[in-house]
Amino acid sequence: MGCGVVMGGKLLTVPIYKAAGFSLCSGTALHLTAPNDLTNASWQKSNVTVTVNNQTDPFGVINNAGSVTCNNAGGGAFSVSIAQTVGILTANTTYEISGYFKSTVAPVWMRVSIGDSGNAFDGWAAWVNCSTAAMGTTSSGSGPIGGTFDCGKAQLLGTGWVQFTLAGHYTSNSSGSTSFFAQLSDTGSTYNTSTGAYVTGDVANHTLRLVKDGTSAAPTNSPVEVDAVNAPGAYKLTLTAAETQFGTVWLGGKSSTANVVLVPYEMTFEILPTALSSNSNVKADTEEIAGNLTAASNVSRANRDVMRGTCSGGSTTTAICSSISSPASLTDSGQLVGRTIIFDSDTTTVNMQGQASNITASTTGATPTITFTAMTHAPANGDTFVIV
Repeated sequence: MGCGVVMGGKLLTVPIYKAAGFSLCSGTALHLTAPNDLTNASWQKSNVTVTVNNQTDPFGVINNAGSVTCNNAGGGAFSVSIAQTVGILTANTTYEISGYFKSTVAPVWMRVSIGDSGNAFDGWAAWVNCSTAAMGTTSSGSGPIGGTFDCGKAQLLGTGWVQFTLAGHYTSNSSGSTSFFAQLSDTGSTYNTSTGAYVTGDVANHTLRLVKDGTSAAPTNSPVEVDAVNAPGAYKLTLTAAETQFGTVWLGGKSSTANVVLVPYEMTFEILPTALSSNSNVKADTEEIAGNLTAASNVSRANRDVMRGTCSGGSTTTAICSSISSPASLTDSGQLVGRTIIFDSDTTTVNMQGQASNITASTTGATPTITFTAMTHAPANGDTFVIV
């Protein structure tokens, strides 16, 4: 069955899919009712919404695994869970639970535990990373029945799913009906692994590392707590401009406070060029055209030789210029003879848009008069053109 989780506004997909016959540990299988259907009434759900068959399963079958949406962002690492009562367990018998899950957006840790009489912390527990298959903290319970964690293994499949088996036993018969728990922790928070509670006021104890494209360094700025009341356990770090010049970054660290874990965070940035134009636009610099340096150079020179101008008035055979560029002023009479004047396709006078003619005469100065073979209409003030 699949488990998709929403915490802190992020969609974290953590499908869980139970398959018969899979074992990485040696023990008696802990049989669950409806292992592939978390909508079944045998599953107790805390702050989650279950959706059936909206995920591709570990073997590539579309819509054969589902998802779980968590509805209690910021409520604590253990406030979101699914559980099932499995009956009384026999002393000194190792029981195992196995299955599949995965995370497709961000790393999610799942705490799998067995507890006596509905107590998630009474038996044994183990953390498994739903993205990397890394095994985290394991613990044995302190209850009167003496729960003990025996072994746990996980492996990452090519489909992104994590295949896992966890096992443990009681030293005494369970006193009541034993429950199986799967509890989720979101990314980007600080929490206590022994209680599951988010930790506030811990920022002074954090040591962080920023890994930029494989290179590790301490970040320039110090972390800051977001809001201890409304966002407990959430801390933020402001990156400098230089620290955002990379493709992928991993931010993680540790706390000197006992049992406190800082969940790492990974992100990607689009690297922009540091040299921008005078208008703060990205510069484009083409060195070759179709692999030819000369072709690129010729296009560059040709475009630099295109002259632009704006009219203050004129006739069907003349354009009186209010300004020109490239060059900004003409030094010789007839300097433009033989070239072609083309009015812009969006010039002010609609009848002049796209019209072109050959130049037969031109005067000197920064506001010359250009003479050409007759067009259908006269240019007006504000009309623009190019000369090629």
